Amino acid sequence: MTSVLLALLINLFSVHPVHVSYSNLEINPENGDFTLTFKFYTDDFKLLFIHLYEYEMILDPGKELLPNHIDMISAYLSNTFLVKDVDNQKIIYDYQRKEQNDESVWLYFKGKLPHTNSEKIIISNSLLLDLYFDQTNLLIIKWGELEKGYSCDYQIRDIVVERKN
Repeated sequence: MTSVLLALLINLFSVHPVHVSYSNLEINPENGDFTLTFKFYTDDFKLLFIHLYEYEMILDPGKELLPNHIDMISAYLSNTFLVKDVDNQKIIYDYQRKEQNDESVWLYFKGKLPHTNSEKIIISNSLLLDLYFDQTNLLIIKWGELEKGYSCDYQIRDIVVERKN
């Protein structure tokens, strides 16, 4: 327990002062397939799992995630970054791969909208808000002709995205 507390304190005082994540959602309007990319500061992402689960997530550049890490990360993301259709049904996305450098980790996912003629989706984005009250989550959505940026934070978590033909 003291090692977890020590790791938490070290990370708390050595972490960068800006708390931001980046997400990119690209939807193919012809078939509803989408790619979803998340970018986190590695220190923040590791601290998140210590904070929530008292678990030290090992993230090494050049190494793929362990299966149990993929499960933990996917479970966390599926509860904090929800993509929902017009019927408010949660759309599942699956882990593809990880990229990482010394500062950041990128996580890549794929999914499919249930209706290829969807014109509206709802995004609920509360990434890292259980860790930092000043967290900002930036999101870029590209869906056919639509390309737009959004910002979520503690007060603004839900976004309605409508595609115009």
